[in-house]
Amino acid sequence: MPNNPTAAAYDRLASTVFGVVLDSYPALMSVEEVVQEVARDPARFGDRDEVGNAIRDLAREGLLHRTGGFVFATRAAVRTRELCI
Repeated sequence: MPNNPTAAAYDRLASTVFGVVLDSYPALMSVEEVVQEVARDPARFGDRDEVGNAIRDLAREGLLHRTGGFVFATRAAVRTRELCI
C-alpha cells in the first residue's frame, strides 16, 4: 500500500470501481452507472472526475475496456478472478 494517504484513498476508489464493473460482467456498464454507484456525491464534479480517472487508469492497466460511454472487464481480469476463487 502506498505511504501517501491520498494515493491509498485513490487505490481504494479504483478497487471499488473495478469490483463494480467486474461484478456486472459480461454486461456493459455505462460510465454514468459506475459514477452513480461509486461516487460519494455523483452531482459533485470532483467525485465524478475521480471515478472517471479511476476508469481511465484501469483501462490503461488492461483491467477494463472502454468503448464510448461504456466499460466492461477484460477477459484477463475475469479469468484472474476465476482463478483466485
